[in-house]
Amino acid sequence: MTYRIGVVGVFIDSDGRLLVCERSNRPGAWQFPQGGIDPGESPEQAMLREAEEELGCNQFEILQQSTELTQYNFPKDADFKIARQYRGQKHHWFRLRFLENSCPNLEKSDGEFCAYKWVDIEESLDKVVYWKKDAYRMGLELLGF
Repeated sequence: MTYRIGVVGVFIDSDGRLLVCERSNRPGAWQFPQGGIDPGESPEQAMLREAEEELGCNQFEILQQSTELTQYNFPKDADFKIARQYRGQKHHWFRLRFLENSCPNLEKSDGEFCAYKWVDIEESLDKVVYWKKDAYRMGLELLGF
């Protein structure tokens, strides 16, 4: 099995906090917005599309893109569709910022997330599922956090 190639968006606010979102289908599972790269898309295009779909807002800017990809494997007992198609995921990481007076609008999103909040870096790592933690640490390091 191969790895799915995708993007992860790390939104930062003026206080240095990071945006984490709770998955609608897994209460208590928090993560950064992320998704796959569609055929013919660049990582930048995928990040713009995924963030708008998942957060219901396209009023943001890309501040930085990682020069390396991170990777994680799905757990062997994973019970979701993508884990039956791929071994895991490899991601391009992006540092992003909402434009002034803009923020997520989950009512206009695709419904993947049911809640969001701004947290410090350590809490963002505490919130993520165990099998993504190392990739999240590396992704944040690649972006200079």
